[in-house]
Amino acid sequence: MRNLKYLFAFLYSFTLSCIYAQTYTATIGATIDLTGANATCATATTAASPNRVSVVVTGLSSSLSSTLALGKIVISLDNSCTGSSANLNLVKIFIKSPNGTCQQIYNGGLTTTATGTHVLSFVSGTSCANIPSTANSSGDPSVSGTAGIYSAYDGTSTVDLTSLFSGQDPNGTWSIYFSESTTSEPCLVSASLVFGNPTVSNQTANGDNCVSAVNWDGSPMCASTNTKTPSSNMPGWAGPGAATFGTFAGGATCAWNGNNDNDTWIKFTAQGTTVCINVSGLDQNTQSIVVTDPNTDGDNNACTGAGAGQYWTLASCPRTAPALYGSTAGTQNNQNHCFPAIPGKVYYLVVDGNGGAESPFFINGVLGTSFVLPLELNEFTYSCNFNNIKLNWSTLTEINNDYFTILGSSDGNEWFEIGIVDAEGNSLNLINYSFQVPTQYSNLKYFKLAQTDFNGSKTYSSIIYTDCESYNQIDFFPNPFSDELNFKINSNEPVYYEITSVLGQILNSGFVNKENNRIYLSNLASDIYFIKINNSKTYKLIKQ
Repeated sequence: MRNLKYLFAFLYSFTLSCIYAQTYTATIGATIDLTGANATCATATTAASPNRVSVVVTGLSSSLSSTLALGKIVISLDNSCTGSSANLNLVKIFIKSPNGTCQQIYNGGLTTTATGTHVLSFVSGTSCANIPSTANSSGDPSVSGTAGIYSAYDGTSTVDLTSLFSGQDPNGTWSIYFSESTTSEPCLVSASLVFGNPTVSNQTANGDNCVSAVNWDGSPMCASTNTKTPSSNMPGWAGPGAATFGTFAGGATCAWNGNNDNDTWIKFTAQGTTVCINVSGLDQNTQSIVVTDPNTDGDNNACTGAGAGQYWTLASCPRTAPALYGSTAGTQNNQNHCFPAIPGKVYYLVVDGNGGAESPFFINGVLGTSFVLPLELNEFTYSCNFNNIKLNWSTLTEINNDYFTILGSSDGNEWFEIGIVDAEGNSLNLINYSFQVPTQYSNLKYFKLAQTDFNGSKTYSSIIYTDCESYNQIDFFPNPFSDELNFKINSNEPVYYEITSVLGQILNSGFVNKENNRIYLSNLASDIYFIKINNSKTYKLIKQ
């Protein structure tokens, strides 16, 4: 079965290769008003909100390195608890690892007068991502929905999160600290840490035209309009024109400038019915648009066209300052495209410097591309039938998911393989899995899943602790008994019993459960008997 899946993965890998990320989110409950927060690395406090939130990380199997790192810190803020604008200008943010390493990652500088939720993601400093400072502000301060990828920045220089925490055990409690200096700061909605391969592909020299478009896999990438030359077949340029290029179902046109100044082309294959892409670090005179080839010319080649017809089908508009279309959220510097997609279909992200504007930029697949965690685990639980342990889990989505390895441990420290379950591979539906733990491993208490991709990459589930002995404890009473015997049963499974004489003769047997938990034994004479539960433990009984 896995051989067929590897063939499928090989064919699929021409367009998307899987890159893993695992997200851990702080438990906040309600929003936290950051007014009054005053924590810093120097005065880090264990106090709760508004100074600090905690993120518990479990299940990561190795020390942090150049291939497994804290890749992104995601902070969502809004104005729901203050009634004022979500002004981010004077907020400061710090991150502290379980071993105590603490670092400032945001020193304020982003100002907005808009309401709504604003999502800031901080990555290791890179030249193609925004630096969150006054000199590199988010632009369009009146626009709700400011969202973007920013270089971690301590107010003086960018921060390399990979080298900062290299060699540390990522498992444990991470702390995110906040500080502010006014009475109108925003509210914290959520905070998450994303671990994975931090590699950022450098494609700044590539993607000069449709034919030589960068073949993007959805992972973090730097590209650029710098030194690019005008290209033919520009979306809207050879078609109906800038003012009327494409419409959405609601009839809104896309105000794409349609020039062919110094455009950059990036193509990717949709992995889901919704695709979301973030484009960050753009100069404010740079636009991005997403299109797909309708192949109306019949040659099945996206990069050709003839006549004055429209060669492209619009998927997502760029920003149009100061307003944004409903399919696009973000500012001039950060342009986010979320749009309905057809899985397996090729789409083109085209970035154009209006009037020849040049800009590097950082792009990242948020949803519907391979950078999304290939497996969305819905639950991981267990059930007991006495000492027989059954593990149950389900997935909501799967992308290139080859198989699960079940790992067991007696102490939660040393792990070994106890079984393998083949996965569905690729799915957007709920898939249920189960694994009966072999009886020779019934003494184990800890279990976790290792999910293996077609290319051999692994990611791990959280750890569950099982206690079937306590769960399946069965009591019977009274003892001594007269005419009836009652059972107290925790398990939902039926319980088989045998009552024997001192000579081993079976005198009574059957099943009891939570609802039918009483047996009548008036036919037995006053004597000593034995009762065996589920062909396992034997107990002494006395009939009065």
